Amino acid sequence: MLLLYTGVYAIAFNVATTWRTPAAPAWRAPALRLVESLDDNIFTDTLNNFDGLAVVKFYAPWCRTCRRIEPEYKRVANEMEALYPSRVRFYEVNFKQNNALCLRERVFGLPSVFFYTRGLGRVNGFTVKSATARKQIRDEVERYVGETNHLGLLQSLRTTALSPMVQYVDLVNVMQALTKAPAYAASAAAAPPAAVQAVSTEARKRNLDSLFSMIDANDDGSLDEDEIRSIAAAVGLGGTSSVTSLLQRINGPCEDEDALTFPLSREDFIKLMTSKAAADFSSPQSELMPAFKGLDKDGDGVITREEVLVVIERLSTQDFYGGGEMEKTELEAAANTAFDALDVDKSESLDYAEFVAMLSGTRTEYLKDKSNTSDGVME
Repeated sequence: MLLLYTGVYAIAFNVATTWRTPAAPAWRAPALRLVESLDDNIFTDTLNNFDGLAVVKFYAPWCRTCRRIEPEYKRVANEMEALYPSRVRFYEVNFKQNNALCLRERVFGLPSVFFYTRGLGRVNGFTVKSATARKQIRDEVERYVGETNHLGLLQSLRTTALSPMVQYVDLVNVMQALTKAPAYAASAAAAPPAAVQAVSTEARKRNLDSLFSMIDANDDGSLDEDEIRSIAAAVGLGGTSSVTSLLQRINGPCEDEDALTFPLSREDFIKLMTSKAAADFSSPQSELMPAFKGLDKDGDGVITREEVLVVIERLSTQDFYGGGEMEKTELEAAANTAFDALDVDKSESLDYAEFVAMLSGTRTEYLKDKSNTSDGVME
C-alpha cells in the first residue's frame, strides 16, 4: 500500500507540474527611440525641411551634466513625439564634432536646448540643469504645440509678422555701429578667430547686403548724411547728441584711423557690421538691449502693444516699412500681429527674455521694393 500510494502521489505531482500556468515574463519598459544626430552638413536643411517645432540639444561627451540629462532628454523626446506626432521632433548635436556649427548658433553653455521653426529660425533656447531638465523641456514644448498652440500662430504668420521688428533691431544695430565704429573695430580685432569666422558666413553677408540695399534710398551704392538721418529718425534718435556727434564726424576731418569714411560704401558697411557682430559675439544676452530700451519708452522693463505701434509708425514714416503708404489701421494690424508673435506666454506684455528669444535667431532678407514680404532664412 505504501508503494502504491507513493506512486499515485508521484503521478499526481507530475500532472500538476505539467499543467501549471507558466509565469508571466517580467515587464520591461519599451526601449527609447534614439534621437537623431545632426552635423554641419545637414543641420540647416533638416530644420528647414520640417514644418513643426524642432528641438535640438547641444552636448559634449566630456560634459557630466550632458551625460546626466541624456536619458531624460530621450524620455521627453519619446513622450512629446508620441503626444504630438508630426508637430515636434527632437535632435542632438555633438559640440566636440561640430564646433563651428555650435559657434554659429551661439552655444555658450552645455548642455543647451534650442527651439527652431521653419521660416523664423531659432525661437528660443536655454542652458539645461540636470534637476529640472525634463520638466523644463516639456513645458517649453507645451507652450508652442500644446493648448495655446503658439507654433500654429507663428506658422500662419511666418517672418512677415516679425519683419518690422527685425528691421527695427537691424537699424538700431546700424546706428550703434556707426556711432561706435572705432570701438567695434578694436574689439573685433581682439575677438577670437572662431568668433570672426562664425559671423562671416555667406548667409550673413547676404543679409547685410540686402539691409544695405534697403537703407540706400537713392541707390547710389553708398550711405550719405541724409540716409543716416533717416535711420536715426526711424529708431527714435533724431536729435540726440550721439547722432549730432556722428554727423559732425562725417562732415569734419577725423584723425582716427579706424573712423569711417563717408559716404559709406557697401563694402565698408558690411565690414563695419561684421566687426560689430564679432565684438558682440560673446554677449548674446545683452546684444539686443539697446533695441529693447528703445522700444520700452516708459522704462518699466516690458514692452506694450502701443510701444510696438510707435516703432512701426516711425519705420513707415521714414519709408522703411510698407513703402510709407500704409494706413493707420494697417499699421495697427501689423503692430498687433508682431506683438502676438512675440508674446509667447500671452501675458499682454513683452519682457526682455521674450524679446531675445524670438528676435535673436530671426533674419530677414530685404526686398528692394521695401515691402518686407520676404520669408526669413536660417543661416
